[in-house]
Amino acid sequence: MSVRVVCWNIRHGGGQRVEQIFLALRTHRAKVIVLTEYRDNPAGQYLCESLAADGWIHQASSQPSGRLNGVFIAARVPFVLQDEFNDIPSDRHRWVTVQFDGFGLTGTYFPSLHAKVPHWEYMLRVAARRSNGRHMIIGDVNTGKNYIDEAGSVFHYGNYIDEMAARGWPEAWRHLHPAGRQYSWYSHKKNGFRIDHAYISPLLLPALRAAGYRHRDRKAGVSDHSALMIELAF
Repeated sequence: MSVRVVCWNIRHGGGQRVEQIFLALRTHRAKVIVLTEYRDNPAGQYLCESLAADGWIHQASSQPSGRLNGVFIAARVPFVLQDEFNDIPSDRHRWVTVQFDGFGLTGTYFPSLHAKVPHWEYMLRVAARRSNGRHMIIGDVNTGKNYIDEAGSVFHYGNYIDEMAARGWPEAWRHLHPAGRQYSWYSHKKNGFRIDHAYISPLLLPALRAAGYRHRDRKAGVSDHSALMIELAF
């Protein structure tokens, strides 16, 4: 069995770009779609209904309210929505976890700067609790490693990436491309950063076959992020 997971930050819920976002998602041919900066508003409803009509009938979200950005998961195969752990940060709309037949998946969307520290600490706890299963944590973590995931050294808390790897949860793209350099988001100054990541549990790592970014839709202005694509084979 092979599974393609696509994770994409759609920028503030998608807005008037939702039809373009949906059409782009169709071309990925993914079994599982994870959207970050998803909003529970008319644009989000359009995406839910359009994806369901096209076969991604199993859906869950982190239920962000108002103008908050959250996480949405849609799949062509069934899953069971899982409760988050009790020590989740107070802005819990940034997390959603589901269990498929064969592996689990957590989608997340981190805040920036110092506000992301509680989420990194929570991710470490999630990793410890789920290390005995096949699990992936994927999303926009607003973090990278200085001088390799960006040109300079402006990232805060990149040490957490090393800590995840030390605990047996490598970051998928870096694991497969140790010296590679690609960027998944660009600032208004045209500086590139790789901040969309997938972390793989020790038991799921043997199933990892590929990890890559699709830049075409970002360059076309459909979103300001490139989509992250993960290939698993069991």
